[in-house]
Amino acid sequence: MDAWQLTSNMRAGLPSRWTTADKTSSGYCGSTNDTGIVYGPNGQSLLLSVMKRSQVLSPNTDPLRPLTADVARSVLPWLTG
Repeated sequence: MDAWQLTSNMRAGLPSRWTTADKTSSGYCGSTNDTGIVYGPNGQSLLLSVMKRSQVLSPNTDPLRPLTADVARSVLPWLTG
Protein backbone atom coordinates (compact mmCIF):
# COMPACT_ATOMS: atom_id res chain seq x y z
CA MET A 1 0.00 0.00 0.00
CA ASP A 2 1.30 3.45 -0.90
CA ALA A 3 1.94 5.96 1.91
CA TRP A 4 -0.86 8.31 0.79
CA GLN A 5 -3.38 5.45 1.04
CA LEU A 6 -2.64 4.95 4.73
CA THR A 7 -4.08 8.37 5.55
CA SER A 8 -6.32 9.23 2.62
CA ASN A 9 -8.49 6.30 1.65
CA MET A 10 -11.68 4.87 3.12
CA ARG A 11 -9.76 2.57 5.48
CA ALA A 12 -8.07 5.54 7.14
CA GLY A 13 -11.46 6.81 8.31
CA LEU A 14 -12.71 3.54 9.80
CA PRO A 15 -12.54 2.49 13.46
CA SER A 16 -9.78 0.00 14.24
CA ARG A 17 -11.95 -3.14 14.17
CA TRP A 18 -13.54 -2.31 10.81
CA THR A 19 -12.12 -3.47 7.47
CA THR A 20 -12.89 -2.84 3.84
CA ALA A 21 -12.56 -4.35 0.39
CA ASP A 22 -12.26 -1.19 -1.67
CA LYS A 23 -10.93 0.17 -4.93
CA THR A 24 -9.47 3.63 -5.34
CA SER A 25 -9.28 5.47 -8.63
CA SER A 26 -8.59 8.88 -10.05
CA GLY A 27 -9.31 10.47 -13.37
CA TYR A 28 -9.22 13.49 -15.56
CA CYS A 29 -9.79 16.98 -14.11
CA GLY A 30 -9.00 16.19 -10.49
CA SER A 31 -11.51 13.42 -9.81
CA THR A 32 -10.74 10.79 -7.19
CA ASN A 33 -12.91 7.96 -5.86
CA ASP A 34 -12.97 5.14 -3.35
CA THR A 35 -15.72 2.52 -3.46
CA GLY A 36 -16.04 -0.68 -1.48
CA ILE A 37 -17.74 -2.88 1.05
CA VAL A 38 -17.08 -1.92 4.65
CA TYR A 39 -17.18 -4.76 7.19
CA GLY A 40 -17.88 -4.23 10.87
CA PRO A 41 -16.71 -6.32 13.82
CA ASN A 42 -20.21 -7.70 14.44
CA GLY A 43 -20.88 -8.87 10.89
CA GLN A 44 -22.19 -5.57 9.55
CA SER A 45 -21.57 -4.82 5.90
CA LEU A 46 -22.15 -1.54 4.07
CA LEU A 47 -21.51 -0.39 0.55
CA LEU A 48 -19.76 2.97 0.67
CA SER A 49 -18.69 5.08 -2.28
CA VAL A 50 -16.95 8.44 -2.01
CA MET A 51 -16.56 10.38 -5.26
CA LYS A 52 -14.93 13.79 -5.48
CA ARG A 53 -14.05 16.20 -8.25
CA SER A 54 -12.04 19.41 -8.18
CA GLN A 55 -13.82 22.66 -9.00
CA VAL A 56 -10.97 23.56 -11.33
CA LEU A 57 -9.62 21.66 -14.30
CA SER A 58 -6.54 20.24 -12.64
CA PRO A 59 -5.02 16.76 -12.80
CA ASN A 60 -3.75 17.19 -9.21
CA THR A 61 -5.97 15.11 -6.92
CA ASP A 62 -3.77 15.41 -3.81
CA PRO A 63 -5.85 18.14 -2.09
CA LEU A 64 -9.00 15.99 -2.39
CA ARG A 65 -7.58 12.71 -1.10
CA PRO A 66 -7.96 13.33 2.68
CA LEU A 67 -11.67 14.01 2.17
CA THR A 68 -12.31 10.30 1.56
CA ALA A 69 -11.21 9.35 5.08
CA ASP A 70 -13.14 12.32 6.49
CA VAL A 71 -16.35 11.20 4.77
CA ALA A 72 -15.96 7.59 5.94
CA ARG A 73 -15.26 8.78 9.49
CA SER A 74 -18.32 11.07 9.43
CA VAL A 75 -20.96 8.81 7.88
CA LEU A 76 -20.15 5.50 9.55
CA PRO A 77 -21.75 6.38 12.92
CA TRP A 78 -24.80 7.71 11.11
CA LEU A 79 -25.15 4.59 8.92
CA THR A 80 -24.68 2.14 11.78
CA GLY A 81 -27.00 3.97 14.17
